[in-house]
Amino acid sequence: MIINFLCYLLYIIILMCSKPAYLTQPYKDFDIHLTISAQTRSLEVSWENARLWPGDIILITTTEPFEFRILSDSIYDKENLWHIILDRTAKLSNKITRAIGLGQFFDDTKLIRRTYEYNNNTDYGNSIRAVIIPKEKSQWLKTLIDYDIKLSNIQNKNINCYGYWVSYIDKNGNIIVKNCLKAYPIWMNEMKDDIGELTIKDLLIPGTHNSGSYKPGFNPNKDYLDIFQRFTLTQDEDVWEQLMHGIRYLDIRVGYYDWKPEKFFTNHDVSRQRPLVEILEHVREFVKLTNEIVIVDFQEFPVGFHNNQTIHDSLISLIKRYFGGYIILPGKHEWNQNLNEIWSNNQNIFVAYDYLPAVQKHSDILFHACRHRWARAPNYEKLRNYIRNQYNYDTDFYGLRRYFQLPTVDMAELTADVMGILTGKFTGLRKMADSVNSKVTLLYQNELGDKANVVAVDFYRGTRIVDLAIKFNKKRKQKSSDD
Repeated sequence: MIINFLCYLLYIIILMCSKPAYLTQPYKDFDIHLTISAQTRSLEVSWENARLWPGDIILITTTEPFEFRILSDSIYDKENLWHIILDRTAKLSNKITRAIGLGQFFDDTKLIRRTYEYNNNTDYGNSIRAVIIPKEKSQWLKTLIDYDIKLSNIQNKNINCYGYWVSYIDKNGNIIVKNCLKAYPIWMNEMKDDIGELTIKDLLIPGTHNSGSYKPGFNPNKDYLDIFQRFTLTQDEDVWEQLMHGIRYLDIRVGYYDWKPEKFFTNHDVSRQRPLVEILEHVREFVKLTNEIVIVDFQEFPVGFHNNQTIHDSLISLIKRYFGGYIILPGKHEWNQNLNEIWSNNQNIFVAYDYLPAVQKHSDILFHACRHRWARAPNYEKLRNYIRNQYNYDTDFYGLRRYFQLPTVDMAELTADVMGILTGKFTGLRKMADSVNSKVTLLYQNELGDKANVVAVDFYRGTRIVDLAIKFNKKRKQKSSDD
């Protein structure tokens, strides 16, 4: 009897001391992410398959948290709020930061003022920035936290997390899952074992549309009255920053301006944007630092070229001067070279070119331009239906892609027509991007990620396209072996 009692007592003690299962085992398919809104340049938080247990909350912090501890609670009758920025912070010690925040816990009429502290081993002055109460198993929400675009200027190829962290915690302060704003300077090199034997056409490549249409110093919250900028800027970060955050396909439209000292610029249609040499320098310095592989796709030539081969020759000479030995040589295999072969030749840059006579003349360095699939859709429904139909046309999509021998780019963004702009139907590309970027992410995550080749978007920081590329590319090696 005594032995049975002691065994039972020991069992109870073990249960009390053991961590709950969800702290030692990941919650199935539960993930949480931070993205950035194009329209307001503020943080967004999204999650999938949350458990929604009583007392669960989401906290956004400016340093990586390792544990949270609840200090006190006070309950108030307040109006229904889903998200409040914390109202004050106070430093407690050299290892603890305290933050005061409001959040819903009990019902839609009562709010709890809860005081937290969390371990902070890197920057003791920072604090919890926001408390969010998850109401749905899966959501994508915009916060009131402004993102400082200067944080995007990553210079170190070994940086992954920076700026902000997001944690999903239980009522006792235990961290169930956490994530951060991320850079991906060397994701291809880190996946060599998975993707080294594959070609660019076998991979899911994250890209940007009109990659050279950005304006340093532009503030969407202050400069948004400029209607010209509203419909010409498609990215918030320069090409260096795009590449450091994982983009590996650049859609470059070049204009020629013979009356200017600097002849070549990136363009958005007829709108002149950045000096082309700026983009060329960014690409060259990036591959020099990281040894990543990048597609630079020169498309359309909307201003000044007029099918003039001499002007094209001048542009190609400029490209050769800046990219030099980093240019991937087409050879007899063209786009069918696998990544290990490319790396073994110490080459990094595909130069794709959308003018056939120039490709034929300079076939030693130029690849045929990638195939663009344009919906030119004014809303998400038309965009989604168009993209879906492209995949539905051919059941053997991988075979079709190999037949055409060219990478295929889904232009997964909305297009504003002139009439829509004049009538006020469209208010700007940033708002249009915000209306579809989360949906485009989920479309590729849930339906098309295992089929897609290159996906190019506007204001890519509002998507999770780089995360998806890494996720699906881990599966591509097996897919290629099965084929």
